[in-house]
Amino acid sequence: MALLSKKAKIFENDIKEKNHGADTHPNKRQGIIKALIFMVFVISAIVLIRFTPTKNYITIGVLTAFLENAGVWAPVAYIIIHAVGVCLFLPGTLLTALGAAIFGAYWGFVYVWIAAMLGSSGAFLIGRTLAREFAASLNFTCAWCIFPSRP
Repeated sequence: MALLSKKAKIFENDIKEKNHGADTHPNKRQGIIKALIFMVFVISAIVLIRFTPTKNYITIGVLTAFLENAGVWAPVAYIIIHAVGVCLFLPGTLLTALGAAIFGAYWGFVYVWIAAMLGSSGAFLIGRTLAREFAASLNFTCAWCIFPSRP
């Protein structure tokens, strides 16, 4: 066990030397503030979906009627609804089934794929900007940091 901590210290010192002595750990206070903002976002999304009248609009019938009335803009509206739904923790099965039911198997797949990629990218950016520093401040030591690749 002492060997592992010794290798971790050596690796950390190497990184500090490469960064000209700069501390590699982000500001913990800033990380905690961003983590709190992230938690507020998650709690707000849950409260919005569970305890407000918004949940009445997230049903197959209402969304189907909305998309049928959207006309030519239905694919764009669906992609936006699905992408935002991914970020707000809406069930993917509901949105995917809705896309297949309205647009058919082929176009439904295309629109679901585009929306899922946009929603996943949005969720990644939210997590990266709001939770990255907090996760880094936890001071985890990764396995590939302790055991660098051998020549």
